[in-house]
Amino acid sequence: MIALRSTPVAEQLPAEASWLEQLVAVTGWVPRTAGQVDWAAVESRLGTPLPSDYKALVETFGNGMFDGFHCVSMPDGLINNAESAARLGQAPWEPHPPFPASGGLVAAME
Repeated sequence: MIALRSTPVAEQLPAEASWLEQLVAVTGWVPRTAGQVDWAAVESRLGTPLPSDYKALVETFGNGMFDGFHCVSMPDGLINNAESAARLGQAPWEPHPPFPASGGLVAAME
């Protein structure tokens, strides 16, 4: 089933709308209760603070995919995938090691 709707253009959105409000408007997202994230625990596990815009995206959309190609990854999934990559010796971000190594990177996809 396809629901046809007009896609808002930037000129139609309020000038003071945040990037997140614009994304909600453009996608036609109907807010629902997303899973609650214990950000302090996640950041403690990662050993680093996460960007506030990532937190807002997760809190608004939860775990999901846009148009089948862009995934919003929940923190637990990011950590699990990074730890699995480290156990398998995968380091796709050469020369940087994968998390949980000191200075290691976390992949932004699940």
